[in-house]
Amino acid sequence: MTIGVVLACAVVASRIAAIDVLWTDAYRDDAYYYFDLVRNLALGRGPTVGDGPPTSGVQVLWVGLLVPLFLAGGDAGLEHGARWLGLALLGLAGVALGRTLAREGVPSRFAVLGGLALASDPFLVLEAQNGQESGLCALICVALIALRRAPSAHFWFVCVVATLARAELWLVATALAWVRPERPLHRAVGPMVALVAYAAVNLVLATRVVPDAGWPMAWLAHDKFLATGPGFSEWLAQLWFWGRPLLLGGPFATAGVAGAGALIAIACCARLPRGLLVLLLLVTFVLSLCGVDDLIVPAVALAIALAFALDGPPASPRMSERDARGVVLGLVAVVALHDLWRWSPRDYYWIPIATAGMWAVAHAVAAATRAWRRAILIAGLVLAQALAAREAPRRFAWQSVMQLAAERLRDVTPRDARIGAFNAGLLAFRSGRRIVNLDGVVNAAAFHALREHRLGGYLKEQGIDWLCVDPLEIEDGPALHARGRYFGPGDAPRFELVVEARFVDATLRAVERGAWSGQLVLLRRISRATGGAPHFAELERGPDGRRLVVWRGALGEALVLQVGASPREELVAASGTSLAYVRLPAAPDGSAVTLFAVAADGRGEARVTPLLEYR
Repeated sequence: MTIGVVLACAVVASRIAAIDVLWTDAYRDDAYYYFDLVRNLALGRGPTVGDGPPTSGVQVLWVGLLVPLFLAGGDAGLEHGARWLGLALLGLAGVALGRTLAREGVPSRFAVLGGLALASDPFLVLEAQNGQESGLCALICVALIALRRAPSAHFWFVCVVATLARAELWLVATALAWVRPERPLHRAVGPMVALVAYAAVNLVLATRVVPDAGWPMAWLAHDKFLATGPGFSEWLAQLWFWGRPLLLGGPFATAGVAGAGALIAIACCARLPRGLLVLLLLVTFVLSLCGVDDLIVPAVALAIALAFALDGPPASPRMSERDARGVVLGLVAVVALHDLWRWSPRDYYWIPIATAGMWAVAHAVAAATRAWRRAILIAGLVLAQALAAREAPRRFAWQSVMQLAAERLRDVTPRDARIGAFNAGLLAFRSGRRIVNLDGVVNAAAFHALREHRLGGYLKEQGIDWLCVDPLEIEDGPALHARGRYFGPGDAPRFELVVEARFVDATLRAVERGAWSGQLVLLRRISRATGGAPHFAELERGPDGRRLVVWRGALGEALVLQVGASPREELVAASGTSLAYVRLPAAPDGSAVTLFAVAADGRGEARVTPLLEYR
């Protein structure tokens, strides 16, 4: 066994060992849109989320795969099974990649290791568990690459499947179609058939050709920017900020430095002269010393191309530059769609880059003609990718506040209440209440109301008397998720709402809250608002030591938390009418957790009332 094979085996083993470390125990809210739609679909309520209208804001092939999970295991089978289904599809992608590499002439040992490396990639393993179509996306990407030279009918079929699996894969399919050895008109058939099929599915789901989820968040980002009255210099800076990833920046590094570098090297750098490659590497190094960011992928690509140049031509043809260029063109188009046009990227959008990158890495390693050069190449790729294996798992900690609200909404709202929410997935799936999405991702009518600045009128028209939102979402400010200005003229509809309850997770650290406040508020129309006497009760004691309490304070009081000897932290201010549901942290070893109600007396001094203490 050569040094290169030993190194490759060690890399794959370390990646497999990292899978448990990268395990994630929470989903994005986006996943719950799928879960609720699948449940409604299986129960005969149509393609809806919560109590909203029919929607096309989902990837339809993933919905079809989730339906059997719900039929077999109900809500629990759907929620827990989605993670395992995603991992299983990623495993199938690894098997498919190994077979594809073997058919393309890669030695069997490297073909097998390439498939294992894909199935154990930390980035892909993490995203395959997100409850969405990421594992399916990886599998379909492998299918597109494997069938790029297949007979026309086979390639057209995979174009359709790819587009229904994840819409932007149509761009990758189109780029691969363009490099097929066919007449130009014949090349266009597969992408056109896929586009027609996709439009037809959207028409069936929601009577609209364009998917609901495609534009709302992108429109919000654009509208927020336009509201600042940007001049030429601001536009230039904005376009540079979002266009820079096209120069092999953030998305390519996120998906995998080694893979992206190998793919770019094969597609664009393989035939450059050695002297020019050395010069470009030096320029990259100097620019990096000068503080220029996002140069790691170009540097790796140039280094791999230089290794090719020093090694001489491969022993046998492995992968054509034309194929690699087609893949790169499609991936750059995906980045342009989400960064340059939509201004709303998510990490899981870069699954195609990670998948195609592993295909390129296997070919790059197999192309080395000498074992010691192959070992150096593998060692260099491992070094370039080292940081990726150390990524901490992202647990979407802020979802705990939504979970708390979903569990307690039934305590403070009637069964027939229609509750609006900008992030409506988890609330719709778990609260047992009639939740209506308001950001437009799965509700085209709400999106139209937002664009026309009449969200308050829409709430009245739809009989939505309640809102469950982060307080930041109803403010009028420059923050992306602040939507106060869209409620209506003069903001009067927004001020018709008062706080009925608050949901606070005091265990969240500031860094875990991200762009959010760390709490949700339940708002109700003034005409229907209720009040009550001051109240405090402990509702739950979790096995992990955390506690759940409910509190209604008098006007002017605040709920304050102290953990051990740390400074006191104000959690929520009382309005005199609203309840606050608060998740409290477990007590550290040897320290006490104390909860107070603090109010100012008539002499301006603080009046402190202990409510709870535990160790």
